[in-house]
Amino acid sequence: MIKHANLKEYVLRELGQKGPLLSRQFEESASTRRHGSGWGSSSELSWMLMNLLFRGEVMVVGRQGNQKLWGLTEQFLPPWASKGELSLDEVEHEAIQRSIRALGVASESEIGYHFLRGRYRNLNSTLKRLVDKSIIHPIDIAGVPIGKGKRYIHAEDIALLKELESDDWQPRVSLLSPFDNLICDRKRTKLLFDFDFAVEIYTPSHKRKYGYYVLPVLYGDKFIGRIDPITDRKNNKFLVKAVHAEQKAPRGEDVSNEIAKTIKDLSEFLGAEEVVYSKRVPRFWRDSLS
Repeated sequence: MIKHANLKEYVLRELGQKGPLLSRQFEESASTRRHGSGWGSSSELSWMLMNLLFRGEVMVVGRQGNQKLWGLTEQFLPPWASKGELSLDEVEHEAIQRSIRALGVASESEIGYHFLRGRYRNLNSTLKRLVDKSIIHPIDIAGVPIGKGKRYIHAEDIALLKELESDDWQPRVSLLSPFDNLICDRKRTKLLFDFDFAVEIYTPSHKRKYGYYVLPVLYGDKFIGRIDPITDRKNNKFLVKAVHAEQKAPRGEDVSNEIAKTIKDLSEFLGAEEVVYSKRVPRFWRDSLS
């Protein structure tokens, strides 16, 4: 049994001597049993790993199936990654910039929901300092109602606005995870993209509108559809149970061909040898998705 006071040292020692390790391998090494209380239980071990993760002492260095492979940060963090310790103000200063760059443009409330997820201490005043230093800039978005909050763009991304208006930029098809940051804030996704999305994993099957693990289809800067896939690992097939098109989705063969190619790329990444479509495919995309 691993005592509470020694659990941290035990985890770090095991990773240093035997790592990287799966969480269950710590228990096997310590000959502990799974139970509902005490620091030897799997839940407490998981809490310790997460605590050390947030402290920067351990990190996820790989996966085996659905399980995380844990290692010491000092052994696996790339040499180009900054290892300096930041003050709380510096963390907020950096986190706000990362959030804005990840979101493209963002309001104060949207930034607050991103990255640090509600743990910003002085969000408003830090935004003002970044504006005063011209690190970020307030902007207006045509078509977004007034009163939804001032939005900001990072100074280093302003050039991208001009690039988007040029002929050099060409849209491409992307399949998004249902947990992608672009759609995790449903209000923001609806406001900026007029796209309603809900994760239906926990919705009873008879109440699902689109499917269990639906991937939105992004074409350029517009959501044009969603697919409902599942991997048949036993037969090495990628099954597309349904393809749904948004109301104003483009119907050209060039777009449907690119959707098919993107789905094929995903299937190959997952190790499938064949993509199999059901009959639930929009008529105007059927020649490509069949």
